[in-house]
Order: sequence, then structure tokens, then C-alpha cells
Amino acid sequence: AYEDIIDKLKKADDKLILLFTGPLTDLAKALKTDPTIENKIEKLVWMGGTFLEKGNVEEPEHDGTAEWNAFWDPEAVKIVF
Repeated sequence: AYEDIIDKLKKADDKLILLFTGPLTDLAKALKTDPTIENKIEKLVWMGGTFLEKGNVEEPEHDGTAEWNAFWDPEAVKIVF
């Protein structure tokens, strides 16, 4: 999937708005593989969590504040943001 992201962004005439409803793994891999694609991204819309409400991850020894899509691949979140 990350190769498709690179391909679509490079072929686009204009900047694109990306919509992710899951972890950012593929976008992070695309950005690491070809950092120039960042210039083709107008905006990222991500179902990644909330600032003011409780998250949806309730694991042992976890306080429940994380959202699953960030919890699943925190390294990808770090790379993208």
C-alpha cells in the first residue's frame, strides 16, 4: 500500500488531502521511502484520537488514554507528525 501512496502522490497535479481511518503505518513507510512526497500532501485527516475524552485502549498497566490507531503503531505516528 505504501508504494501506491507514493505513486498516487507523485502523479497528482495538485496537492492531495489524505484520509486515514486506521494506523499510519503505510503513510510512514511511504514518507521514509520517498520524503519528497510530503510536498504533495495538502492535509492529513486521520481518525487518530481525541484530546479531551478517554481513549479506546484499555490494556493492563495502561491508563486508557490512547486511541487504537495511534496505540497500534506509535512509531508511525512519530514519523508522520
